[in-house]
Amino acid sequence: MLLRAPAAIKLRDWKIWYHGHASLLDAPLNALFCSRTCPGEKILEAVDLAQRWRTEEHAVISGFHTPVEKECLRIFLRGPQRIVICPARGLDPFQLPPDWQQKFTRDELLIISPFDSSIRRPTKETAEIRTRLVLSLAQSKTIIHASPGGFLSRLFA
Repeated sequence: MLLRAPAAIKLRDWKIWYHGHASLLDAPLNALFCSRTCPGEKILEAVDLAQRWRTEEHAVISGFHTPVEKECLRIFLRGPQRIVICPARGLDPFQLPPDWQQKFTRDELLIISPFDSSIRRPTKETAEIRTRLVLSLAQSKTIIHASPGGFLSRLFA
């Protein structure tokens, strides 16, 4: 499903473009972060956490960009909880993956971005801005793994 012309709102000093129901931002959101490189034992912990959050219906927000975050998203998509996905690029156009469509049509999935349609590809800079947006919208945060010297370890130091 190709999504076009995202709506926009102003929220906590951010202009946010979105597809879906912005009311999902009213739920207490749990932010999920993981560096691109992640030790095996942390991957297993992440899968266990995602399964627990799915069972407990924790609303979650993340960029879902790294391999571990993507694996957690696959688990969340099979559950009833609300999911807010924040790509590090603009949303027009946005190709909704087939495995996201059911959650989207049930109003359990919101896609947000602080970037207009001129930002077509994620970069290190847009990922950092996206991470700050996710943090500002979340009630709590969970860091699966922050690589030493990486952006997450510097941000949460």
